[in-house]
Amino acid sequence: MTQDFYKQIFVWRKLTDKQALRHCCFENLTTGRFFVQSADFFHLPYDQKMDEQHSAQFIELFLEVDDAERTQHQTLKRAISEFNQGFSIVGPV
Repeated sequence: MTQDFYKQIFVWRKLTDKQALRHCCFENLTTGRFFVQSADFFHLPYDQKMDEQHSAQFIELFLEVDDAERTQHQTLKRAISEFNQGFSIVGPV
């Protein structure tokens, strides 16, 4: 079992005046490297139940995925860029 500590980081990008994308990221405090856990889309009108579902999935995925399976990057920007490419999320970081 790992002894590493992680800091949760949310990085938001406004897509339109009614849509946003939230990258849910972690920084490994032992290595200083970053990975993106997931990305969530939000839109108006805001749906609190959807936000609660995203939060539950975020925690479940963090607990289920072994650290050795995660590709960690030297910068947060690089981690987001690689994640976006892997999931075909369009747009510059």
